[in-house]
Amino acid sequence: MIEVIDVTTDNFGDIPSPSMRVNCRSCDYWEGGTSLVGPDAGMKADLKRSRMESCTIQAKLMIVDGKAVGYCQFGKLSAFSRSLERRKRFETPTSEDAMFITCVSIQREHRGKGLATLLLADVVSQMKSRGVAVIEACVQRPYSERFSSGPERVYEKCGFKISERLPDLSLMRLMI
Repeated sequence: MIEVIDVTTDNFGDIPSPSMRVNCRSCDYWEGGTSLVGPDAGMKADLKRSRMESCTIQAKLMIVDGKAVGYCQFGKLSAFSRSLERRKRFETPTSEDAMFITCVSIQREHRGKGLATLLLADVVSQMKSRGVAVIEACVQRPYSERFSSGPERVYEKCGFKISERLPDLSLMRLMI
């Protein structure tokens, strides 16, 4: 059975880790910190949980047969200082009310099954129902597993277009 659910206080601990060095629960890379697991992981996880409780950032889990195998994080661009800095590298203007996706991550053993597309499609559907007009993401080029943004093709399957390209990034945009 496959389902997509909101990350809540009750299931925050279920957020999967895509590798031994990265734990999505304590990753604050997009907020300007580091994704690496370290002695401050507990403090960073508490801060992320607090930001989710206040709806500053939001996230969804991909559940397969009762186990969390995927994670997608999103919110206003202003909530993610590193994303904001990357977004400034593009000439294409953005809207104040645009939502921004920072992460679409599926654990390695579950990749290639369309799960990232299902997860992203659920996030897009939620944003549409809220009346969001623009969704963006800065996707690393070329795609590498060490980046959490996900590959361009996943965004394209969900209707995103490449708005602008830089040598190392693509600005993906969906106008709703």
